[in-house]
Amino acid sequence: MCGCSCRYRRAQTTIAVEDMSEAARSAEELISLLQEYKQSLQDVMQFKWTSSDNTSDQETGERFADLSKVADEIQHMLKDGVVFTTLHTDLESGLRFFKKVVQKNRPDPVQPLGAGDSSPSRHLVRLSVEERRRLKRHGSAMDQFLSDNRNNKEQRFSKSFANIDQPDSHSACFPTHADMGCSTFPECCEPLLQEEGNGHFKYMLKPQSAGLYKCKLTGLMFKMETAGELEYHSVRWGDKLENLNYEPAGPLYNINCLHGSLVQIHFPHCEIISDGKLEHMSVAHITDNGLEVIAPKEITESHVVMDISHQSLFGLIWTFTDFVLGRNIKALVLLFLQKSSNPELHVLLLSKNAELEKVKKKKKRQGQFLIDRNPRCIINTQKYYNLCTGQPELEVTPNNPQRYVVDYENFFPVFTVLCSTEQKVKLILMEGTNQVWESTVNIGVDLWKTSRESEETIFFRKHNVTLQTRIGSLPPLLIYLQKEGVLNNIERNEINSKPTPIAKNQDLLTKVENKGKTAQKSFYHALKLSDPSLFQDLQET
Repeated sequence: MCGCSCRYRRAQTTIAVEDMSEAARSAEELISLLQEYKQSLQDVMQFKWTSSDNTSDQETGERFADLSKVADEIQHMLKDGVVFTTLHTDLESGLRFFKKVVQKNRPDPVQPLGAGDSSPSRHLVRLSVEERRRLKRHGSAMDQFLSDNRNNKEQRFSKSFANIDQPDSHSACFPTHADMGCSTFPECCEPLLQEEGNGHFKYMLKPQSAGLYKCKLTGLMFKMETAGELEYHSVRWGDKLENLNYEPAGPLYNINCLHGSLVQIHFPHCEIISDGKLEHMSVAHITDNGLEVIAPKEITESHVVMDISHQSLFGLIWTFTDFVLGRNIKALVLLFLQKSSNPELHVLLLSKNAELEKVKKKKKRQGQFLIDRNPRCIINTQKYYNLCTGQPELEVTPNNPQRYVVDYENFFPVFTVLCSTEQKVKLILMEGTNQVWESTVNIGVDLWKTSRESEETIFFRKHNVTLQTRIGSLPPLLIYLQKEGVLNNIERNEINSKPTPIAKNQDLLTKVENKGKTAQKSFYHALKLSDPSLFQDLQET
């Protein structure tokens, strides 16, 4: 009887493994299809769109530009490990349409170009009424698809196998993430933050099994051979590269594996992979004995991969020569609002792999709040940039061109804009005559938003670490939060299944934090009712 049962369970497991392999193949095909889709979309967008004689042509061009943004966002989700099971059809439909548009509108090479035209990209594209309708339908479908998945209706590859009934976690019949070759699909994890005073903090991750894990706050990825516990934080580069032919290309991290077996680290980089010449990027391993420069095992579109056998300080470095010659990099333009009678906008220009959580915490201590805008752009490390507003009454300092400065610690603003409380400001970052980034800030609205952070959310953020060890009466909290719709039965059972009280508290706090401000307000009132003594004690600290 026992043998039959084991064979049955192993059969189930084998089927599950085949399903995993199929999912991995499907995901790889989707990534490849998305790349082809984006390339064909770029081919279409090489054409010139004009509103001089036909407004609908301008609208058509804008629709194609919107599709490009949607495709970029989907690609970003894929990098975070999200698997879409219903996207193939939409992508294939769009791809066929784009190719048809390119073929139809490609200029005849025998015919001379129009006056003033010097390349086929100046050709004016025309679409029929039916083609415009098809474009609109496709655009609407892609917008709706992305909207649904922004609302957390997507399935993550790493979690799609979480409920498989396996008889033995060490069974050879059920391979680990690493065995299945799932390194493309890391499990994205929210680390615990451990405050250390003076604005410094540590990140902590506790992988529950072998596999690849991505820290949501830093972008670091860790490949584990076993379950374990990781502790890491950034430190100052200081003079560690002094008199050497290297420049920092990312934060310097002190990474320690307290338990388990860490075998690989993936460092987020800011390089543009299509530019090539990535051999100038290395990993610095710094110990008491000095600096060791390690060649990467692999460089992907987003990360530099390195096998490790020991721990200490690690960080990405560029060769100084390549840096001085100038590199195009993915960058962030971050806007921080300083609240006062005359508000100031502080404009930071950082590399994409800067430690954003550290930036936000440091600025918040200075009374500045991040304004949520699309920060992404591409800059060159040796070119100069101007900040323009188109509003002569606004004072921008400095008012001369500035260059990107390597900064992974201080985060000084490159530009400061002095505003009035009710002003709407359009910001444009220019490199010569080329626009590289723009955004619009409504000072009055954004001041209102930053001032609307409630007492409840401030309380939750301030005491999160303390609450992990001090919540003593959990059941009343869970009952209240479930009644308020913050938790469901499954989530409540997940919390109760944790092995220790601290683990239960941590799981609860993580779930509440991930659900946002409304959930944090409910937690505040639940704690006030269920444990008034603890609540009062925290209020007074």
